[in-house]
Amino acid sequence: MRSARQLGSAIPLVAAATLLGGPPVLAQTAAELRELIEVQRQQIEEQARQLQLLEERLEDLEARTIEVDEPPPPTVLPQPAVAEEARVRSGDTGVSLAISGQINRMLTVGSDGDRTKLYHVDNVNSSSRLRVVGSARPAEAVRVGTNFEFEMRSNASTEVSQTNEDTGTVSFRDRVVEIFAEHERFGRLIIGQGSTAYDGAANVDLSGTTVVGYAGVADLAGGLRFFDDATGALSDTTIGSVFNNFDGPRLDRLRYDSPRVAGFTLSADTAADQRWSTALRWAGAGHGIRAAAAVAYADPGGARDWVAVGSGSLLHEATGLSLTLSAGARDNAGRDNGSNLYAKLGWQADVFTFGRTFTSIDVTRNDDVAVEGDEATSIGLFAVQDIRGWGIELYGGYRWHELDRKGADFDDIHTFSLGSRVRF
Repeated sequence: MRSARQLGSAIPLVAAATLLGGPPVLAQTAAELRELIEVQRQQIEEQARQLQLLEERLEDLEARTIEVDEPPPPTVLPQPAVAEEARVRSGDTGVSLAISGQINRMLTVGSDGDRTKLYHVDNVNSSSRLRVVGSARPAEAVRVGTNFEFEMRSNASTEVSQTNEDTGTVSFRDRVVEIFAEHERFGRLIIGQGSTAYDGAANVDLSGTTVVGYAGVADLAGGLRFFDDATGALSDTTIGSVFNNFDGPRLDRLRYDSPRVAGFTLSADTAADQRWSTALRWAGAGHGIRAAAAVAYADPGGARDWVAVGSGSLLHEATGLSLTLSAGARDNAGRDNGSNLYAKLGWQADVFTFGRTFTSIDVTRNDDVAVEGDEATSIGLFAVQDIRGWGIELYGGYRWHELDRKGADFDDIHTFSLGSRVRF
């Protein structure tokens, strides 16, 4: 009896002989021919399994370019598949499990006009987290699965302040706990805790610097309080209370996403406490330009009747130049509506052989967010260095915050940040 390796080596000769019209000279008996067929069948099944894994990987990557649950990673160059080896398959159910996550730590120096302090924080722009995704294909066009994602933030950048530099506990929260089912022709249905339809609609950004600076200005140092020269003391007003891009939250909801048609995807959800939202997203590329955009409308519940947001980003691949715009408005229940305008210019290039470099400058303006008549302005300058193949990003930047309010004399807040995000 020939070994499997010998039989496998014989397959090309058998095939060649058959194509030339001659008999398969190495298969002398019917039993040997059956063994050859069995080896060939096993190889075909293994190739089919590998192709399915590659298709699932492609679908995940394509989804990230349209659905922006958080500021998207740069997609000009393929991201290293650092979590691919963590994929396992259950022998009983045929379900594939992909385990991934990240740790994102940052040092921030904050100056409020009275004092300057150093803070050790978890960067809420893209917080530390662990993710477990299970998926299976009961049919060729159908994919079902689950998604668990937990956030672990020690000293969150949105929580530390001049009077509370160490929050003392690790914030362990569920970001995503959901079940999904999707069909190539009919779209995707999701139930459980996760992104509402308008989550990410204000954050479409192709600059590659979202890990440290994006339209969600308050995430970088939202807990810091403005110093009021009129009273000679720290006020109760924080960066996070006056800067808001009105992006959607993650809630317990039932959500539907349509199939992508000509680059467009329509999403809608109904969430807990009678809330709902809908969003339209688009992404495409051509003539050396990549582009993405989103618009959304929601009933956020409570005393507010509506929220409307939209964002878009263009990247010219030859020069690495990008432009990102975001805008939003919110009902303020009986007073002037809150508004947000944001613009960013970016540039990216392979300055170093070990990874791509991303830089950007942005400006944002918020009106009437916390108090009627408030005018909050911020300018940021940032840089991100990718370490290709290691899943590591190094970043740093500066942001200036100004708040004008009647009856107060707030000093500007300056922040300088340096950190690293490591994905696995």
